[in-house]
Amino acid sequence: MSRMLHMVIVLLFVSAAAAAASGIGPLESALRSEIRMLPAPDDASGGQQEAAGSRPNARNAFLMSLALPGLGQFYASGWDPVSLTSARGVGYVAFETVGWMQYDDNRDKGWDKQVEYRAYADANWHWKENPCLIPTAFRDSLPEPDLQNEADFLEFYEDIHKLPKWICGWDDYPAEVFISGAGVEETPMRSYYSELRREQNDLLTKSRRWKTAIIFNHIVSAFDAYFTVRSRGDDAGFGLRLEDPTNGVGGAFAFAYQF
Repeated sequence: MSRMLHMVIVLLFVSAAAAAASGIGPLESALRSEIRMLPAPDDASGGQQEAAGSRPNARNAFLMSLALPGLGQFYASGWDPVSLTSARGVGYVAFETVGWMQYDDNRDKGWDKQVEYRAYADANWHWKENPCLIPTAFRDSLPEPDLQNEADFLEFYEDIHKLPKWICGWDDYPAEVFISGAGVEETPMRSYYSELRREQNDLLTKSRRWKTAIIFNHIVSAFDAYFTVRSRGDDAGFGLRLEDPTNGVGGAFAFAYQF
C-alpha cells in the first residue's frame, strides 16, 4: 500500500513539473486529462448532427444534375439503385443519351443533304447569258454570279431556287415550265432542288430542337434533384420576411434564397 502511495506521489510530482514547464497549473492539467478520458456524449443533438452530416445536400444535388442529368437523383437517393428517385435519374440519363444521338444524327444528315443539293445544282444549273424568256422586269441580261467566297456561294445556292431571275439557268427551262400552286413559273429540276433544300432545313431544325431539349433536360433534372432533397427538410431554400421599421418609420421586405 505504501509503495502504491509512493508511486502516486511520484506521478503527481512529475505531472506538476510538466504542467509548470508548459504554463498550465496542476489542477487544470488533471482536469484536462479527466475530460479526455470521458466518453463522447451520446445525446440527441450529437446524433442529429452526425446524421445531418451524412444526409445529401440540396446544393450538391442541384449542381450534379446540372452537369449530368440523373446524377443528382442518384445522389439524393443515397445511391439506392431501386428507389423511385433513382428511377427518375435513369429516365434523365436515358433522355440525355437519346437527345445527343438524335442531335448528331439530324445534324450529320443535314450537312450531307447540303452536299447532295449542291452537287445536283452543279450538274443541272448552268449560266445562260441572256435569260430572254423570263417575264416582266427580269428580261435584261444578268451578270454572272461571282463565287469567290463562301458567303457568295451560300447566297447563290439559295437564290437559284427562290428568285425568278435564276429560273432560266436550269437545264429543263423553258421546255418543261409549269405554273406552281403558288402561281409562279417552275420547272421539275428547280422543284426537286427546292425539296432538297427544304429537307436540309428540316433536319437542321430538328437538330437545334434536340439541342434545346437537352439543355432543358439539364435544368429540369437539376431542380428535381434539388427539391427532392429539400422535401426532406435538409436545407433552407426560398424565404420572405418583413424587416422591422427603423425608428418607427417605414419597413422593408427581404427576399432570400439559400442553396
